[in-house]
Amino acid sequence: MPVIGELLSRTIFEGDPQKFQDRLDARIKAHDKEIERMCNYHYQGFIESVRGLLQVRGDVENLKVSTCSRPGWGLIDS
Repeated sequence: MPVIGELLSRTIFEGDPQKFQDRLDARIKAHDKEIERMCNYHYQGFIESVRGLLQVRGDVENLKVSTCSRPGWGLIDS
């Protein structure tokens, strides 16, 4: 697909603004699809990361409880 400057100059000299608008709309749609695809990909990675962090948080809580419940190891000492 030609670059915008080339399209613009052809449109100005050919006098066909509708053709230019149609090409511009097609280019915008193509970019919108690519942006949506990338966002979906990264969103799935984000969700997986959050799930992993929630698992780590649970593991840390379990470790904290087991470590702090040992005599002389934590805040639970009497």
